[in-house]
Amino acid sequence: MLGFVVAAVSPAVVVPCLLKLGEDGYGVEKGIPTLVIAAASMDDVLAITGFSVMMGLTFAKGSTTWTVLKGPFEIFTGIVYGIVFGIVCWYLPYREKKNRAIYKLLMLFGLGGLAMFGSHKVGLESSGAIAVLTVAFVAGLGWRKPGNEDAAVGKYYRFLWEIFQPMLFCLIGAEIDVMAIEPSTVGWGLLALIVGLTLRVATSFVVVMGASFTVWERLFIAIAWLPKATVQAAIGSLALDYVQGSDSEPDSEDIQRGVKVVTIAVMVILVTAPLGAAAIKLTGPKFLARKPSSNSQQDSETTV
Repeated sequence: MLGFVVAAVSPAVVVPCLLKLGEDGYGVEKGIPTLVIAAASMDDVLAITGFSVMMGLTFAKGSTTWTVLKGPFEIFTGIVYGIVFGIVCWYLPYREKKNRAIYKLLMLFGLGGLAMFGSHKVGLESSGAIAVLTVAFVAGLGWRKPGNEDAAVGKYYRFLWEIFQPMLFCLIGAEIDVMAIEPSTVGWGLLALIVGLTLRVATSFVVVMGASFTVWERLFIAIAWLPKATVQAAIGSLALDYVQGSDSEPDSEDIQRGVKVVTIAVMVILVTAPLGAAAIKLTGPKFLARKPSSNSQQDSETTV
């Protein structure tokens, strides 16, 4: 579980930085901002899915056969739920409906809540997060089609995100007892983080060698995967919350392991989020080729 928590890239850090670089024309001709954002999104889906499955296997109760089959079954049910109701979001409510974007927002929010709370009710905890990701992804595919006016839903969600984002980090911060943190946990966590980031940068650099990118562009793509924040804040405390909220008497070892996961998640946020954002903003203008703006081209033609 800890590996999936630490692995996820932060969309709240990567996406704004890459969008700003794209607006300024850096890396646009080769589609680097789009590539990094899309890859980061898939990385988050994989990390959250893997975490959900591992958490389900860790706290599974029942026969060994069901424990083994539960993970794949939860993935399947979550994906099916997301695809079916994501397609439903394409057509409901009808286009003639006033304030259609607001109804779309409420519908997507309700489907996500139903998936999360319903999955816990039926004992398929891991399928909830997968269903939420899938339904939003599928719905977005239909809403982005040309001539579709449902893009306003994204504006409403961005507004809500400005409100809920601070609360998300406050919740995970409240789980930390600074006086109870073990130095060994921080030390081993930092070592694991450094080794993991080093291998990720090297792997990302090698993977894109087949594309028509320069060495500096490949290095930037690798660096852009450093920031971690929102996913860690969202799932970092779930294991501890599950242990503390169980009906039976919580195991002291499970609580200790949960505290370690939360501690390392917070440490990862504090270390990588500011450093990663700064690295993207500093290396982007230097490592990426800039596409001349239309205004500069018009000025040069006028001068000639």
